[in-house]
Amino acid sequence: MDNKGHIQDLLMERLGSRIEHLGFIRNVRSRRFQKKVPLGKYSLHVTFIPHRDDLDLTADVGIRFDSLQSLVHEVHEHYRAPFFPEREKKNTFSFGAGLGHIDGGGQLRWTVATEADVDAVAAQLAEEFKRVGLPYFDRHADPCRVLDVLISGGREAEILNSIPDKLAMNAVALAHICGRVDRLEYVADRMLSYLLQIPNSDPSVFLRFVNAISSFPQ
Repeated sequence: MDNKGHIQDLLMERLGSRIEHLGFIRNVRSRRFQKKVPLGKYSLHVTFIPHRDDLDLTADVGIRFDSLQSLVHEVHEHYRAPFFPEREKKNTFSFGAGLGHIDGGGQLRWTVATEADVDAVAAQLAEEFKRVGLPYFDRHADPCRVLDVLISGGREAEILNSIPDKLAMNAVALAHICGRVDRLEYVADRMLSYLLQIPNSDPSVFLRFVNAISSFPQ
């Protein structure tokens, strides 16, 4: 397959034509479609996996809460070097998962062998996004309800963020944002217990984060 770049661009174009009516705008540089919402933005991101004779692709969705990301970056800068370069801060996402993982079936892949496959794959991906991705956004549109999910734990919490440290720090930051300062210690304890269950985990960064955010004004 000598025209992988062309195939990728064509597929993103055809996919975009199927979801642009939903408000998702293509970001060419990041292989991402984004939609601005009052509290931040939603994203559909496509990853291409090239092989000698074809391309596989996977898709994941992301949710960014602007207030959460601003607080997380500020806390990180309070006790150590900036977590992200300045230019990348507006492009970090708070939560997200692969479409297949949200649906409970593990990683979901599509394969494109020739240009003739592009339309069918774009249509299938768009339908899966509408079936799985859009309800995911709806369920997790309220950051304070997301906090409740994270505290409760379980599968829904795990598909909010697959990176344990980031999930735990986001939960503590959301407790601060949602005005639950009186429960911040409880949330921190719940997240620490969660991290300690993970083999070879090192909660030191999380504990520094908790200590720093405790001194931030409400």
